[in-house]
Amino acid sequence: MKGFRRLYRIFQLTQAGSIARRYFVTNGFDGVLTLFGLLVGFRLSGTTEFGVMIQACLGAAVALGVSGLSSAYISEAAERRKELKALEQAMLHDLSASEYGQAVRLVPLLI
Repeated sequence: MKGFRRLYRIFQLTQAGSIARRYFVTNGFDGVLTLFGLLVGFRLSGTTEFGVMIQACLGAAVALGVSGLSSAYISEAAERRKELKALEQAMLHDLSASEYGQAVRLVPLLI
């Protein structure tokens, strides 16, 4: 239970919930459009083998999942480090060992 409280506190501190929702919706929408494009392409090309269509769609879904997770992690980690550095400069103090500093390192993994 203590771990869940800590995660909840980190999400509150960094306002990560809204960011995670945006990434989920954006990546979900990209996935739906990609699969729709694949299905339209199969239909227009005359390829109607169901197994081929399913395998291609599953492959695209895996690729989009990996792409979405990795791009979200890379961009979020960079943004969080930038925010922490700006806050440290404004406060003239190293915050890497603080609760916020720890949250900055953990949140990109959770999102």
